[in-house]
Amino acid sequence: MARNRGGAVLWMAVGITLLALLPLLAVLQYRWIGQVSQAERERMQGSLRTATTLFAQEFNWELVRTCVAFQMDFATLRERDWQRYAERWEYWLRTASYPGLVSNLYFAEVVKGDQVRFLRLNPASVGFQPAGWPAGYQPLERRIAALARGDPSEAGPGMRPFRWTIAEEIPAVVLPIFEPPQRGPLRRPEFGPPQPPAEIGPPQRPPLIGCSIVELNLAFLQSTLLPELARKHFATQGVFSYQVAIVSRSDPSKFVYRSEPKLAENLLASPDSTVNILRLNPDDFFRMSLELAGAGGAPPGVAPATGVGRPPAEGLPGPGPGLGFLAKRPPRETGHWQVAVKHRSGSLENAVAEVRRRNLAVSFGVLMLLGLGVAMMVVSTRRAQRLAKLQMEFVTGVSHELRTPLAVICSAADNLADGVVAPGEPQRQYGALIRNEGRRLTGMIDQILGFATAGRKKYDLRPLDVAGLIDSALASSGPAIQEAGVEVTREIPPHLPPVVADAASVANCLQNLLSNALKYGLKYDKETGWVGIRAVTAAGGGEVQISVEDRGPGIDPQELPHIFEPFYRGARAVAAQIHGTGLGLSLVQRIMEAQGGRVSVRSRPGEGSAFTLHLPAANGLSAGA
Repeated sequence: MARNRGGAVLWMAVGITLLALLPLLAVLQYRWIGQVSQAERERMQGSLRTATTLFAQEFNWELVRTCVAFQMDFATLRERDWQRYAERWEYWLRTASYPGLVSNLYFAEVVKGDQVRFLRLNPASVGFQPAGWPAGYQPLERRIAALARGDPSEAGPGMRPFRWTIAEEIPAVVLPIFEPPQRGPLRRPEFGPPQPPAEIGPPQRPPLIGCSIVELNLAFLQSTLLPELARKHFATQGVFSYQVAIVSRSDPSKFVYRSEPKLAENLLASPDSTVNILRLNPDDFFRMSLELAGAGGAPPGVAPATGVGRPPAEGLPGPGPGLGFLAKRPPRETGHWQVAVKHRSGSLENAVAEVRRRNLAVSFGVLMLLGLGVAMMVVSTRRAQRLAKLQMEFVTGVSHELRTPLAVICSAADNLADGVVAPGEPQRQYGALIRNEGRRLTGMIDQILGFATAGRKKYDLRPLDVAGLIDSALASSGPAIQEAGVEVTREIPPHLPPVVADAASVANCLQNLLSNALKYGLKYDKETGWVGIRAVTAAGGGEVQISVEDRGPGIDPQELPHIFEPFYRGARAVAAQIHGTGLGLSLVQRIMEAQGGRVSVRSRPGEGSAFTLHLPAANGLSAGA
């Protein structure tokens, strides 16, 4: 037993140590989750930047592919080879990933001075036919006219020879085509001193021949291309993780695309990531040239190097004074549309904070469960210690209780056997003593065995008459009542409904309650000993209550929650040396609960106690049915 007690103390020490470590674990967990959240924030920001960059690259790549596919060089224009240009249109429809991206092909031809004639490609007739300027082309018409007059400042940025530019208002991509300058052969004097080089004036811009215009299909962009790219880069399994909006940089209130129809405009106030699209940069054309060369060539009639920011090789001279304006590298375009991306939770910070809160909840939930587990272990250890103590007291008490009647029986038997007791009345007294102590011993053994089998015993439940149950219990307790010399008051109203119970077990419960009333009530009130037993029907008629009362010292309030625990005996009973095992009330509670009833207690110190059996009534049935 000392070894078990030492093990319990060890486990309790371990539990207390773990409870003390839990706050430290909570602090470390909090810091670790903070670091994980920071890493998650950086990962999400990096992933979002990569997604927006890839979105812009893929969109601009399709735009560059379109420009290269419909590149018109000077030789095509000079020879009016519209058949070859129409073949590009057919090739585009067959091979393009998004053939619906282009809606029309136009050519704005400079006729005389700054007069511009507008032509539209008719693939059926394989040629350009005159057409009126479509609605919305007026700004582009003015820019081309200004470029034809030689006024690049009014033409606006980007209108450079043989370099594509973007007309956002249409939208369209435009390629200005200029007349190649002519230059004569250079001569060197054969005799005489070397001559200083002739002064070369500023480069002169050659005259504009016209502009090739590729009109983009805005409806196709909004319904197909942009939604597909947005789902590809900002959605998971078809559900958008981010809100995506594309607006014009010149007019931010003009939405080109929205991932949700009712997307709020405040998305643009604080987006998580932005990128500019609808731009054409020389590096993209160079990459496209390499891709076309690796794929086996360009579309019909297109040189791979065409559109890389250099004039076409065919029909144009090399760089010289007349083409000096081409030698300067154009600035990189910043893009005409802006893509704004924001997390659906409001921002990346909100998303990370939500994940952090969830991780904290899970982590602290685990710590709480761990703490509860440790606390339960400590409580279980305490209960085990207490149970071990009660068991020791039970063994000691039972040993004493068993030894006392056995000693009396053995002493009386020895006196009878040795002839010490004279025949007559003394023999009858000795016989009664042996009988009473034997009954007491039998009662203790029955109580211990009943407690051991109470949870496994099968009860014969049937309707029983309450008065018969009470009379049977009083009859069984009759010798003890007579020996105690107490007054027993029996109150049973007529027409009391029967109860559903096991007769023997209920009688046993009543005997235990009567025995306790006799022991504890008479110990302190031998002169006016009184025990009352009554039965009443509870309100509603569904329950019958049988109460056993005494006028003893009562039960201390702090002991009431423990009186039904096995092996428990009150401090007052132990001090008064009242015999008992501490199993009687626990046995009563087990029997009553096994039969669908219960037991309750009402006690006031100095006024006595009342124990009540609550049994279900068998309304409409007669006793013994």
